[in-house]
Amino acid sequence: MEIRSQPTANVGSDQVGARRAALSGRDRLLRGLILGVSLGPVVGAVLYNQGVRLTPAKCLFQAIIGFPSPGCGMTRSLMAIARGDLSQALMYHAFGPLVFAACLLAAGPMAIEVGTGRSLPHVYRSYRSWLLRPWVGALGSLAFVGYYALRLHARYGGTLPLGLTDTAVWQFMVEGAKAL
Repeated sequence: MEIRSQPTANVGSDQVGARRAALSGRDRLLRGLILGVSLGPVVGAVLYNQGVRLTPAKCLFQAIIGFPSPGCGMTRSLMAIARGDLSQALMYHAFGPLVFAACLLAAGPMAIEVGTGRSLPHVYRSYRSWLLRPWVGALGSLAFVGYYALRLHARYGGTLPLGLTDTAVWQFMVEGAKAL
């Protein structure tokens, strides 16, 4: 009776790459669109810093409605991040750094997939595990709407209860809101 040893499976990078599914033409186009949309704000901020103007000088929302939009200051925030000025970015819009990071996080896997023509399924599982939870969307929306309400309050005057108007955070927020 002869005992043969079974070859061990080599689970190196070649094996993992071979298991990734090839992208269809439609999937590749979709990934390219997502890549373009996610890089748009980042590239736009860099170009704006170089003096290229791609949009009107004034906010269309503010011109029509009469007061700043919830995203007002976001372009200036993204431009400040592109220059490396995080403090200025936070002053213009507190969600600017988060949007910038989200754009880069979305663009990375898309660029790899478009470049290699293969899917990265583990990336989507990890994104879905967090982003599709109802409480994440609800909490993010509540934070965004609350921040917008505070900015409008800071811009159009008013005081906060309990002496919070005198805090450094509120003064920082007022400075940013008045720059809109």
